[in-house]
Amino acid sequence: MIGLDTNVLVRLLVDDDKNLQAVAGRGRRAPRRSLPRKPSELPEVDALVRALESFKAARDDFADCLIQEQACAVGCDRVATFDRALLKEAGFTAP
Repeated sequence: MIGLDTNVLVRLLVDDDKNLQAVAGRGRRAPRRSLPRKPSELPEVDALVRALESFKAARDDFADCLIQEQACAVGCDRVATFDRALLKEAGFTAP
């Protein structure tokens, strides 16, 4: 299963770049989970710690590290993103 970075979700919803919107929309639908997370819930402590370690080690944006770790925690093997810098990091892929 592939997680989605915020920039991919935005392209699906915002009509500002038809090319990126089309690329983002080509992805396969992920199976629905039976335990959806409430928006107010904090992520698991282990995912936070791993995200902090990734942030300190290589990446420049904590939010991207956290998105990747949360996706991994729910079974995703990578996260689709349009961020070219992240495509060089393990765990990210182009949509």
